[in-house]
Amino acid sequence: LSDLSGNRTPWSAFGGNAESSSDFFVVAPASDLARNTWSELPGPPASVDAAGGALVGAGSDFLYALRGQGTTQFWRYSRSERAWSWMAATPGPVGSGATLAYPGSGEFVYALRGGGGVEFWRYSMGSDTWAPMAGAPGGTSYGALAAVGGAHLYGLGQGQWSAWFSRYSVATNTWEALAPAPSTAFYGMSLAYPGTGDFLYALRGGGTAEFWRYSIASNTWEALAATPGAVSTGGSLASAG
Repeated sequence: LSDLSGNRTPWSAFGGNAESSSDFFVVAPASDLARNTWSELPGPPASVDAAGGALVGAGSDFLYALRGQGTTQFWRYSRSERAWSWMAATPGPVGSGATLAYPGSGEFVYALRGGGGVEFWRYSMGSDTWAPMAGAPGGTSYGALAAVGGAHLYGLGQGQWSAWFSRYSVATNTWEALAPAPSTAFYGMSLAYPGTGDFLYALRGGGTAEFWRYSIASNTWEALAATPGAVSTGGSLASAG
């Protein structure tokens, strides 16, 4: 799932399951949220797999997507043109746990490579180029990113041996360790920020119904009401706030 920065009402969702998929849907305009309806859009250029497929809105028109599946394929979708474009390939293959984030302004989109690695990249929308940034604090077999304002990204990751939760500074290209999540997060984990306020929200995934809230001000976690069903591969959060 993704909202669109600068026009936060629409939600978009695409991709995969264990067999992979090429479906793409949108909830828009605002009236559709009230009606609780989805509209189907042109599918992505190729099937999208749960192993690294990711989507993020950047600005009012474009969404960017990683195909995953161990490929370097990276695409852009234009809402106004209702069409997909192939963009510059990622610096390396993208695997399970890959995720994208956009700080809400500026020309850069950020990506965790996943696949158990620590690689963290920055994509320039203006020049269609990638650059390596400071590596994540731990390996990312399962991962999530959420932007808070234009200054920070919050990352939640699980590698082969350990879990991590950290804050990335866009200005200094550095990571800062934060209080660990209440439990180990797995496939289907997700992290979202509503756009204002003190809290980030997270799905634990891994076939559980656990739902958490993180306070930025106090650097603490708390458990909230469980989700209506177990969250597994493909679980995702987005905000219309």
